Amino acid sequence: MTSTTRECTACHTPLPEEAHFCFQCGAGTPTDLGLSPRSTTPRERELARVRTALAGRGYAIERILGEGGMATVYLATDEKHRRQVALKVMRPELR
Repeated sequence: MTSTTRECTACHTPLPEEAHFCFQCGAGTPTDLGLSPRSTTPRERELARVRTALAGRGYAIERILGEGGMATVYLATDEKHRRQVALKVMRPELR
């Protein structure tokens, strides 16, 4: 087990030294002190793809809650009812 010596600059979650991205919010971590965060991850690209696909359907996708072999579960806001919901989206390669 690695020690946690850093924290996410966005949400302040403790991170192991070798973390490239925050496990909680997905924000990139600086490569070294004073440098900008790393570039986007596949998870960030997936979030962008799902946000685009569900645009105009009444949901604001916030983040990934969990992933499995067949689908990904997202935390979203149901804009009509103003409440948080979980959306399960099947992986595109399984359709």
